[in-house]
Amino acid sequence: MKGLEITGRTVEEAIQKGLKKLGLDHKEVEIKILDEGKAGLFGLMGASPAKVKISPKNPSAQNTPNNISPVSGVQAKKFLEEILCLMGIDNKVESFLQDEQLVLNIKTADSALLIEKNPPPLNSLQLLLNLIVAKTYQQKIILDTENYRKCQKEKFMTLAKNSAEKVKKTKKEIMLEPLPPQERKIIHLALQSDPNVQTASKGEGSHRRIIISLKNNTI
Repeated sequence: MKGLEITGRTVEEAIQKGLKKLGLDHKEVEIKILDEGKAGLFGLMGASPAKVKISPKNPSAQNTPNNISPVSGVQAKKFLEEILCLMGIDNKVESFLQDEQLVLNIKTADSALLIEKNPPPLNSLQLLLNLIVAKTYQQKIILDTENYRKCQKEKFMTLAKNSAEKVKKTKKEIMLEPLPPQERKIIHLALQSDPNVQTASKGEGSHRRIIISLKNNTI
């Protein structure tokens, strides 16, 4: 694993900055001093920063793109497992990268507790987890279980296409029921290349809806 190279005025400062950025402590990483740095004349002229290389020991953090924290999967996975245990849900969580997003897939016999409500608790957990790690990690975290996200994508892509066809046939706009952000995004993306219809959002918060209408001078 390449690890993370960090600079600081001193070796100790560089190490502390790196540990904070990774969200780990000394026992969870390997540290290599690349440059001890120089204080320079009177602490100013000729000064150079210290540089260290910090690599997580956990092998699951390997092969992560350079623009994504190499331990985000490790730490987020721990958070999620702890939250699910507090909910009384026995689980095993696997993590992987997909389209530069971190996906945490929950394997549990109690998956129905996470998806068979409206709105599904899985979405609330996803929001909570993203809020918890937002200050440390830069990429969005997606929670999934039993291929729920794939099924939802197919469901709302079908809804988008059927609604668009109805708009073309009746030449009247359609306002869909309020939907969460991830479902609205699916519909927007499904219809963005359609030359005859357009989508727009209306409302605030949990009442936000998508309007599908004909584009000007079409059909």
